[in-house]
Amino acid sequence: MAEAKGTIYLSVEKFVLDRWGEDALTSCLERMEPDDKVVLNDVLAMGWYPLEPVIRFHRIVDTTLGSGDLQLVEEIGKYSAEWQLNAFHRFLLKVKDPRWMIDKAGQVWDRFHRTGRWEVEAPDDHTVAGRLYDFEVADECFCRRETGWFHRAAELTGGEGVTVYKPKCRARGDDWCEWVGKFV
Repeated sequence: MAEAKGTIYLSVEKFVLDRWGEDALTSCLERMEPDDKVVLNDVLAMGWYPLEPVIRFHRIVDTTLGSGDLQLVEEIGKYSAEWQLNAFHRFLLKVKDPRWMIDKAGQVWDRFHRTGRWEVEAPDDHTVAGRLYDFEVADECFCRRETGWFHRAAELTGGEGVTVYKPKCRARGDDWCEWVGKFV
């Protein structure tokens, strides 16, 4: 079972609270299966939790408050990047670039996830590619969250005109997941 730090769940909870308030959060949590509710009750930022209930919560938020097409999950990923990279860190990030940020994110992956390893390359000054290998979860919902996270992280490090696409995905049957970001 894949495990992740509580910050993964707490960021989506905070996203819902900030955008729609307590009633919307309660409504989403009420749609969870009882076992998942137990897991998500009293999550601590630095605790380790099974990732699957967190992903199911993302899907519930997307279908309850969004259009069910996982676009809202990408917004959650963007929000998460903004939340995790607070104002002080954002100031420091302005002196770096998106290639540096994605490389650093790959290096600290194991601080937030118990499985998976990253390889990052920057084929040119305006492109960065990250490949996630050996991650226990193969779920489009999780991948869409990561797409949003990388997109916003690239913007926070000065990338303009950011686009992120995913040429390979384990949820589509590939052996690994790959994100490619382009920016000005």
